Amino acid sequence: MINLPNGEVKLGGRYQIVSYLGGGGFGQTYLAQDNHLPGQPRCVVKHLKPKLTDDESLAMAHRLFETEAQVLYRLSDFHQIPRLLAHFEENQEFYLVQEFIDGDNLSQELAPGNRFTEVQTIALLQEILAVLVYLHQHHVIHRDLKPSNLIRRRRDHRIVLIDFGAVKQLSTQIQTHGHSTRTIAIGSPGYMPSEQMAGKPRFCSDLYAVGMIGIQALTGLHPKSLPEDARTSEIIWRDRAEVSPRLGDILDKMVRYDFRERYQTALEVLADLNPLAPDRLMSLPPVDADLQTNSPETRIQMFTGFGVGSPSGSEVGIDYKTLQDLLFAKSWQAADQETQRLMLKAFERETGQLTADEIRQFPCRDLYLINYLWLHHSDGLFGFSVQQDIWKSVGGTTDAIYPALERFSKHRGKWRINSPWQRFGGRVGWRSREQWLPYGQLCFSLEAPKGHLPHWQNGEQVAALISRMDICKPYVPHIDITRKP
Repeated sequence: MINLPNGEVKLGGRYQIVSYLGGGGFGQTYLAQDNHLPGQPRCVVKHLKPKLTDDESLAMAHRLFETEAQVLYRLSDFHQIPRLLAHFEENQEFYLVQEFIDGDNLSQELAPGNRFTEVQTIALLQEILAVLVYLHQHHVIHRDLKPSNLIRRRRDHRIVLIDFGAVKQLSTQIQTHGHSTRTIAIGSPGYMPSEQMAGKPRFCSDLYAVGMIGIQALTGLHPKSLPEDARTSEIIWRDRAEVSPRLGDILDKMVRYDFRERYQTALEVLADLNPLAPDRLMSLPPVDADLQTNSPETRIQMFTGFGVGSPSGSEVGIDYKTLQDLLFAKSWQAADQETQRLMLKAFERETGQLTADEIRQFPCRDLYLINYLWLHHSDGLFGFSVQQDIWKSVGGTTDAIYPALERFSKHRGKWRINSPWQRFGGRVGWRSREQWLPYGQLCFSLEAPKGHLPHWQNGEQVAALISRMDICKPYVPHIDITRKP
């Protein structure tokens, strides 16, 4: 523990402690000044002191610290997340140095008894959700969203998410002595859903917290003071607020007790919220009106907002030039494999297959760029949107648990033939005579059935893809490519 208030402690040889800001089980936070920069600007220092003594555990803590620091550096490009200025170790203790945000946290605006109007609440939800879109696309769950961790910055009145000591990369795990794994349960009572309390947070756990903040804004009540339905465990709050049925329904879906019944992404919530406040719609960067449409590359840039060979345009820094070249050369199998490789790369993976949860988080602009490349070079025969139309035409939905249906089908012959996944497989040519074709027997030519490529391994993936296509649709320009006769 740093001795305060003597003011003489300098961390890392340059950060002089000014005052204590707060802390808890995960560390202490201090206001400091940087003595190495002109004007000695203020910054925030988070002190993480692991309760570890053996070398193996300290080495593990070091690796996790470095991992979290890299996550924070990646997030620092967004203007509503504090920049990470430095990270270092001293005496086997860890320190993060972040930008100081001058402003007041939302605890003051959301003081007990203070109610927001519906318009104010929608604006607040939209702003927080816009930051979550960025956060979740970087595969990060905040885990501790609450009014005191949201600062309204004084200079521009924008909401800034703070306290990223609780931010963990989704795949980060802590090893126990028995070599099993567990996730750290982080959060605050009233804003933390049941799965998070069990140490299994999801992206929609953050949406639960935002929904509770919205309910708090409308009711003027702290979430802990709201009753629950004894039978369903759902929050009872509408009788304590003046709220339109549509906004009430959106908030109810955000805070469902069962995470499977909630919105799964921030974009999905925004898609329902935006029609209630059309003046605050999320917008894409404008496309240059001087762009000409005489080349595939230019048309792609107009439709998607960035060039195929420009990693800086992709939401996750991916270069699609190789995929374009393979599709142009009609190398369909190589293009299919390159598509799978690039989609895994978006999640910093090289092997395996995408999970349904990952597909539901796939960056919208990248998804639509891949789709457009396939549509354009196959003359409308292949592509995600082609598969989307076929999936819906055979009765496929975006929320069914298809692995469970597959297991069920083994005992119900009629369902095995007539399930949406089976019908879809037959329509796109992945299934013949009630047998699924091995990958090597697929048709990698323009003689293939419509929607034959790109290939997916199971119905859960397809359902997640169609869900993501629907959610992303309001945020990308319309693409009109149809199969020529």
